[in-house]
Amino acid sequence: MTMNICIEVFVKGNFCNVGKFTPSGRAKDAIKDMNNVLDMSSILSKIISMVPFFQIFAGKNSFLGVATASASYNVRTYEWQAFADAVNGIELVKKERLFFIATQAELYSVGEERKFWRCVSNAL
Repeated sequence: MTMNICIEVFVKGNFCNVGKFTPSGRAKDAIKDMNNVLDMSSILSKIISMVPFFQIFAGKNSFLGVATASASYNVRTYEWQAFADAVNGIELVKKERLFFIATQAELYSVGEERKFWRCVSNAL
């Protein structure tokens, strides 16, 4: 059992070749799921990247000097580490979700299709 875990870790990130195969309906659904994860994570990344600008500059309708000073203070005191953690978390969740979809698809596949999903999960 331990040997298999070591082999999986060693193989992680390697690529492989797959022969011709016709994707099953389940494989097509898994690919749709993966595309959905990619689309949603892209949208979430864009939304998250706008949060600091809204929090720093929103509601600054006072005099220009006061608004600039307030924004300057907000930039210095903003929780940049929390922001970085949130952005990095999106990537981590995306990768984990894609890996989950690929490994589930591998479990329910046979032949070259199974080999394809194994390659996908190893590439992640």
